[in-house]
Formats: sequence, structure tokens, C-alpha cells
Amino acid sequence: MRKCILLILIIIFSFQFFWLTAQSRSAYDNLVKFGQLYSEGEFIKAEECLLNILNSKETLSKEYLRITYNNLGAVDCALGKYSDAINYYQKAEKIILNDKNSINYLADVYINIGQINRHVHLYPVVSISQ
Repeated sequence: MRKCILLILIIIFSFQFFWLTAQSRSAYDNLVKFGQLYSEGEFIKAEECLLNILNSKETLSKEYLRITYNNLGAVDCALGKYSDAINYYQKAEKIILNDKNSINYLADVYINIGQINRHVHLYPVVSISQ
């Protein structure tokens, strides 16, 4: 599961590089540090990097916020904090409505906590996107 999440994060990061470079160096450095810490299994420290991005006084693009919230969701999912992960994935999805990545991750959390039937409405959107 962790390898799968890491692979997803790497893919997201590589496809989103264009938007990331438009942000400040501090936010970019925190995201790079996050990736390193996450891949080393240092989830608490990785989460701190992402929270530093959100707590900075910088104005972040919608895309950058979406990426940060999705990654916070991934960290919390890895830590077993599923309700926090759901919260972050929902925030990411609200930034860009019907964002397929956020919806996929949200659906995965619901699977992990055994609430598939309560949230089955997410799956038609996910299946269309694949």
C-alpha cells in the first residue's frame, strides 16, 4: 500500500512540475523535502513540510493547494488517520471540482475504512476517468 501511494505521489509530482515551479522557492523546497521524507517513511516530518506550505504567508495557486491537500491526505492515510485524510481529500476536490485524483484517493480511503456502500456515489466518476 505504501509503495502504491509513493508511486502515486511521484506521478503527481512529475506531472505537476509546471505549476510547482511557479510557486516560491520555499514552498517548492518544502514539497521536495516532503517527497524525500515520505519515501523514507518519515510520515510525521513529511506532514510537517506540507503544513509549513499551508501555514506560510504565501499565496498558493489552486493547483499547488490541491497537490498539498492530496499529499496531506496520503500522509494521514499512511498514518491511519483516515478521518483527517478524508478531510484533506475533500478540500482538494473542492478546489478543483470533480478532480479525478482527489476522488480516487477519497474512494480508496473509504475502501480502507470499510465504508464502500455509504460512498458508492464516488465510484461512477472514478470509473469514467480511467
